[in-house]
Amino acid sequence: GQEEQAHVPARSAADAAMDAADKTRIRCDVLDSDGASAGHFTLELVRSWSPKGVERMLELVKMRYYDGAVFFRALKNFVVQWGMRSKEEDKAWAAQFDRASVDAVSSRLKDEKLATGLSNSRGTISFAMGGKNTRTKQLFINLKDNKYLDREGFTVIGKVIEGMDDVVSKIYAGYKDGGGQVGTYSRGRENLREKFPLMWEIEKCVVMEDH
Repeated sequence: GQEEQAHVPARSAADAAMDAADKTRIRCDVLDSDGASAGHFTLELVRSWSPKGVERMLELVKMRYYDGAVFFRALKNFVVQWGMRSKEEDKAWAAQFDRASVDAVSSRLKDEKLATGLSNSRGTISFAMGGKNTRTKQLFINLKDNKYLDREGFTVIGKVIEGMDDVVSKIYAGYKDGGGQVGTYSRGRENLREKFPLMWEIEKCVVMEDH
């Protein structure tokens, strides 16, 4: 009995190490319509759920792509979405890095099958898509259980583990159809801010190395 018990801690430690390696947390600080702090939310990304998707988001966060990102599409009882820039804004951002690094996070990702037992349930995060194999930079958090999105190929890459009720659920979602996607992309952030001044935004997102 003693010998058998002695092996339990080692096995548990190994499991814990594997579990930690599979998960990474990201903290995103949020600003409200007045530019004041609205708190933060924490995401836990799980590599085994979507290896390509998790790696892409982590690289974009490290390259500060989401800093200043407006929640340009926010629909009550559906999703909040961010990660779109105009062509000019994309060029200015890309100029900070070497071409290879930018190309690596700008290519379309191949679809990944939704992990068994997972669903686009409330609090989960997925990449937005415009058809098969079109994931690039845009992300959304589900504000309710959107199970039908599972059939449409939206693969969950993680979940909100802090700030869902007191931050994410309070993001302004009062504009019809969630705001102006086309206007955002073609004319940029300032145009969006002028047209939709009540939209909230991300101040910055950072990878939490120690947790």
